[in-house]
Amino acid sequence: MKNLCILTNNISSAEKLKQHLSDYNIKVTDNPKDADNDFLTALYDYSGNLDDETIEKNKVINIHSSLLPAFDTETPIKDAYLYGAKVTGVTVYEVKAGMTQGKILAQYPVIIDNYTHYDELAEEIEKLRTTLYPLVIKSIMEDKVFDIVELLAPPKLHACGSCVGCASAHFPKKQL
Repeated sequence: MKNLCILTNNISSAEKLKQHLSDYNIKVTDNPKDADNDFLTALYDYSGNLDDETIEKNKVINIHSSLLPAFDTETPIKDAYLYGAKVTGVTVYEVKAGMTQGKILAQYPVIIDNYTHYDELAEEIEKLRTTLYPLVIKSIMEDKVFDIVELLAPPKLHACGSCVGCASAHFPKKQL
């Protein structure tokens, strides 16, 4: 894939996504006509309709705030919370013409314990969405299989990329 088109009804959500994607040097547009034929369309908080021709012509993905097929609704976080679900999460999936959803590309769970407040759950889901979606998009753009280990990797701390493999170079032996 050469280009990425983000379609959204929530500009602030799209800006967060673009900010995360800037680390990966991915060219982003919000108009599919600006892109070449070889592009990925990522829906993000998008409530419009795409015609079947657009969906069939391009690879289209979407992100949903539940572990699909559970809570395939307009308010999945609220619905899972009110239902009393103990696990929810985020799903990234392919959009296919004539279908509600296509192949699931990635899912990640969020546990809801007895003390979880709704606002905490919504915040946790949003953090997960802004972390998981860019990683899946990057994998697709690089024509690689998404590896959930990337989601679990520690944040980059130094110019070396991460201190996991070179901890001894940054910290004295006594601190390890």
